[in-house]
Amino acid sequence: AVIRDHTFTIETAVTREERELGLGNRQSMPQDHGMVFLFGVRGKYDFWMRGMQFPLDFLWIGDKKILDITTNVPSPVGNEAPVQLTAKVPVDKILELNAGTVERLRIRIGDKVTFVTN
Repeated sequence: AVIRDHTFTIETAVTREERELGLGNRQSMPQDHGMVFLFGVRGKYDFWMRGMQFPLDFLWIGDKKILDITTNVPSPVGNEAPVQLTAKVPVDKILELNAGTVERLRIRIGDKVTFVTN
């Protein structure tokens, strides 16, 4: 994926099983990597941080543009209930990046997101 002339290495989550697991049960993710959740149809999808070991930034995407941003979503600690998120606007993709990426690269609502396949 390319955002603001910055290239990210992206994994995709398409099936229900892939979307449910997401980045859960991993210790970390390399910088400039992410996971995109592809839905194919715009809607207000729910996400939660179950099994997450590290905080994330969420980019809520529709029509190849960032429509909303949620930053620094914490991973659950101990017996805490995991944070739950819902898109404020209908989206067809959600891109999860390491927390701090949005701020570091000054990513903004309205930025274009280009997905390139190898």
